[in-house]
Amino acid sequence: MLGGTVPAKRLSPDTEVNPLQEDSLYREAHDAEQQAQNTFELIVRAAPDSYRAHQIMADSFSAQSRFDDALLEYRVVLRLNGDLPGIHEAIGNTLLRLSKPAEALEEFKAELAIQSRSAGAYTNVGQVMLMMGNDEGAATMLGKALRMDRPPPEVYRLLGKLNLHRTNYADAVTDLNHYVTLRPEDSTGYYMLFKAFRALGDKPRAEQALSLFQKTSRDAKERSRAQAQLEATDRQKSGADDSLDVDQSSVH
Repeated sequence: MLGGTVPAKRLSPDTEVNPLQEDSLYREAHDAEQQAQNTFELIVRAAPDSYRAHQIMADSFSAQSRFDDALLEYRVVLRLNGDLPGIHEAIGNTLLRLSKPAEALEEFKAELAIQSRSAGAYTNVGQVMLMMGNDEGAATMLGKALRMDRPPPEVYRLLGKLNLHRTNYADAVTDLNHYVTLRPEDSTGYYMLFKAFRALGDKPRAEQALSLFQKTSRDAKERSRAQAQLEATDRQKSGADDSLDVDQSSVH
């Protein structure tokens, strides 16, 4: 990490913070941010044409949503240091924000060529393949990510999504249950579990997943959508089994 700053402590959403702790955490975060900013400015002043200076500028543009400017700076970094880890990944993420998944995929593949033992690099490639409808390629890349050291939790969410696509609902439940144990604050995991349990005809667990989704979600529109899907299931009159059949058009 540039500047050697200490990363901020990550708090659980359920962590209670009293006013004194809140002030202390704010000052700690502010001091760390200021220290990092001072270090970045020092690098830019001391070596304005260095690859690190251009990397700092690129990151800054990205944080400001100036994605075209960020891409220009990241490209300069690659011209100065073509094997620097993380730059192709940064370009790929920027291209995704610009809704250019095909171009992003090429950047993530380039990152994988540099970091061939990185679980995150395989995950990025697999994620974009999944976005582009290449389920087979996504399964291969995500499977390789799991075989690497310390795969990111995101792998399990993506595998769950992939298995929903393939109507492998039991496998989706396994993957998503693993994901929500690692990321209990992420409402999307519970929403996909709701879909999987509903498809399996397990109404009690579908309702439990829906409840957890509602508890963790900040998106009222998504909460309403999930609730409407459950109520539509309940209204079906074609028998106990048919009443819990999944509407395939709603599984994405």
